[in-house]
Amino acid sequence: MSLEHSPARQGRAAYTIKEFCEAHRISRSMLYKIWAEGIGPRFLHAGKRVIITTEAAADWRREGEAATIKDADGLGVAVLGGVATPSKAQEKEVHRVVTTLDKNDKSVALFDSMVPLKVGAAGEGSATIWATEKGPADFSWNVDRSAARKGFGPPKGGTDLLIVELPPLGPGVDKLDMNTMMNVVGADAPKRGVPPSNPLMHRTRTVDYAIVMSGEIDMMLDSGTVHLKAGDVVVQQATNHAWLNNGKEPCRIAFVMMDSQEP
Repeated sequence: MSLEHSPARQGRAAYTIKEFCEAHRISRSMLYKIWAEGIGPRFLHAGKRVIITTEAAADWRREGEAATIKDADGLGVAVLGGVATPSKAQEKEVHRVVTTLDKNDKSVALFDSMVPLKVGAAGEGSATIWATEKGPADFSWNVDRSAARKGFGPPKGGTDLLIVELPPLGPGVDKLDMNTMMNVVGADAPKRGVPPSNPLMHRTRTVDYAIVMSGEIDMMLDSGTVHLKAGDVVVQQATNHAWLNNGKEPCRIAFVMMDSQEP
């Protein structure tokens, strides 16, 4: 991998790659991935070693904390680095099987593989498992639809199937603007509804089926909070809600988001 680096800065303490990963609780492979995507910390070469100055590390953390993240592979829950504590979702995978019809009209597995959870800036892990683009739902007999998702919600008449792993909340939520998540959803948010009472509260013009796969989480509504655990199911009808993990372990949820009418 060819990586560009910033000019060396003299007289500053620095991390080795191992030290940086340990200090920021990310894997070496994840660090190389974010470098390849152009969003990693600046680094420099010291002989044959790659090092990251403490200043570069601090700048990288500040950029994550200051920028609003709108990640097409996630639900927008990773709004700021520091909102959530680092997740154990790093490098986890989901076993996905997608069926199709062969030339003899027999059912076969089109895809039978592991799909990695992509780790966002705030530590949440997410993966788009499948997407449809029309209603009634259309088929894809030979193309992987997992890359078709382009925005926060599905296209008109479409659906998205997502797996999201939400880490425990960090201390930064209360410092966010109250409209943080609503700004992430953007202009497609339903007009009907009251202003958010929590920075992570939002509503989407979708009907969502949410199935808690593991862990526990609080779903905050305008009227109060509902505690959910593994095996619980939620039908979200374009209403205000915020996912708040007040526990100590990540919570994994399967979401089916379906384009809907304006409520």
